[in-house]
Amino acid sequence: ARDHWGKNIGSRAVAMFLAIEPRRPLRATAARANTASRRILEKCGFRLLGFRMGEETDRFTATEIADYVLG
Repeated sequence: ARDHWGKNIGSRAVAMFLAIEPRRPLRATAARANTASRRILEKCGFRLLGFRMGEETDRFTATEIADYVLG
């Protein structure tokens, strides 16, 4: 919800998950236009691998996807 934006909740949640998940490498994706989610991944140590075009689904139109890896 918009009321919770900018309060570091997403970053803390990802950091807590990474603290208990030992498997590496971990992969993550975010829409290229979703700068908030991409910033969280990068803040938590994920490295951008590149961009690709995502496929259209019943729920989402085709959009560029950012691929990330950690470890």
